[in-house]
Amino acid sequence: KVPEPPTLVSPANNSTKVSITPTFSWSAASGVTPSGYKVFCDQNNPPTTQIANVTQTSYTLSSPLLYNTTYYWSVLAYTSAAEGEKATAYNFTTIMELPGTPTLISPENNADGVNLKPTLTWNAPTSGGTPAGYKIYFGTTVSPDLLTTVVNSTSYTFSDALQYNTTYYWTVSAYNDGGEGNKATVRSFTTRT
Repeated sequence: KVPEPPTLVSPANNSTKVSITPTFSWSAASGVTPSGYKVFCDQNNPPTTQIANVTQTSYTLSSPLLYNTTYYWSVLAYTSAAEGEKATAYNFTTIMELPGTPTLISPENNADGVNLKPTLTWNAPTSGGTPAGYKIYFGTTVSPDLLTTVVNSTSYTFSDALQYNTTYYWTVSAYNDGGEGNKATVRSFTTRT
């Protein structure tokens, strides 16, 4: 007898923001006990590229998939006598690549006599995924806390005056659906007296 197609579990059909090294899992159908499973995954529907031949009901991909790409996956069960049909393929889309690190522009590091409503400016990352926005970290400690988030801009102007003759620290990170990229190296400046 031929084993029935397994029931696909994860990644769920039509799932998004899936890791680029996902764990595929499925459950065996009732009836004939399989001696193993063949796992398929690629950008075709149905998938034709076999990525694993395993005896357990899960498999974690070791070679990363492409970012922000739709894939199809399926599994078939087999015995020493026969190979079953593939389960109806599920599709999923992988996460976006994290954005790279922004480059801080102004105020220059260790600037002195900065006005009390300065504009922080930076350049977009030159690597990684496209940023959806930026997180600005600002404060009077060397590891500043999150101040605010901006989108569609690579600058931030303070609307409320900062304190006179005070050293402030700042940095910026870029983020997107994949998560938050690395923060730029922290800079400091001191406001005017």
